Amino acid sequence: SEQEAKDAAMKAAAWVARTEKGWQEIVAVAKNTIVVKSVSVLLGNEFSNLSLLKLAGVPFKDILRHRYVATRGAVSYIADTKELQHVDALLATQQKPSQRSELLREKRRLEDAIHRNPVRELIDAGLMPSIVEDISQVQNPYSYKSRLERTLSEKTSNVPKSLRNAAKQFFLTEDTEAYKFLSRSTQLSDFVARYTLYQYLTTKAHKPMSKDAAIQRAADSFVNYDLPMHRMIQAAEDSGLLMFSKYFLRIQREIQRLFRERPASVLSLVVADQFLDLDYSLLRSHWPYHLGNNPIQSGAFEYLDGLKSLPTVSGAMALVQ
Repeated sequence: SEQEAKDAAMKAAAWVARTEKGWQEIVAVAKNTIVVKSVSVLLGNEFSNLSLLKLAGVPFKDILRHRYVATRGAVSYIADTKELQHVDALLATQQKPSQRSELLREKRRLEDAIHRNPVRELIDAGLMPSIVEDISQVQNPYSYKSRLERTLSEKTSNVPKSLRNAAKQFFLTEDTEAYKFLSRSTQLSDFVARYTLYQYLTTKAHKPMSKDAAIQRAADSFVNYDLPMHRMIQAAEDSGLLMFSKYFLRIQREIQRLFRERPASVLSLVVADQFLDLDYSLLRSHWPYHLGNNPIQSGAFEYLDGLKSLPTVSGAMALVQ
């Protein structure tokens, strides 16, 4: 009947929607596994940023010095901001004058520390990036992933805690300190490089830039993952047909700018790459290196390759081979 046909169509549409949602969640987990949990990706990004800074003319000693200041400053800024939010929450409910006075002193101390932090100006300007390439750090309690985690937690409640913790460490689950360290390091990688470039541009002896111009250059020189892609490309990313296209497409403009402004430095890196095979050099992201490559990926099936990239998994596989 016509009603049965409509019911069947609605069931089919619901099945397709659930399947698509589940597929996209697996793709997101695969990206998280590849980008955050794979130490090689973090090291590759660090080397790429180092090559970009060198191409921009930043001396190596300045890279080391500014990296140290930016890392300490960013970690302190995040910790102080989090503690300030906690103090504000306590002030909203605390009525005792003596305890309010103590909380107000702590609030002023934290606000002063944040104000004097060397990275505050750049964070206020929006140069602290989110995690890379569409990897959400927000947990959705209604997602299939969250439901699976709750089910696994219930099913393994009788398993000794030591074994459960060992499994978490082996797969670097998001509640482990190792994962949190890698996630924070990945997030800070580009920010530290931006801070380094900003300091160089505003303090160099020849034609130093204004603060506003240097902030804009530092923002443009590294990929802004917070800006959305074209909806068709974003749909392909969500489904896993394309993987990590945001970085590849957006870094081309910076590479072209370096070709125009510092051709001798770029040529030196090209020559060095020929002899040293610098896999993670910034220039390896230039489009000519990728001519003939098939950009289409296998979507959710990339999760299997992501698992193999985990240092714990790859190490275990090496032992049994």
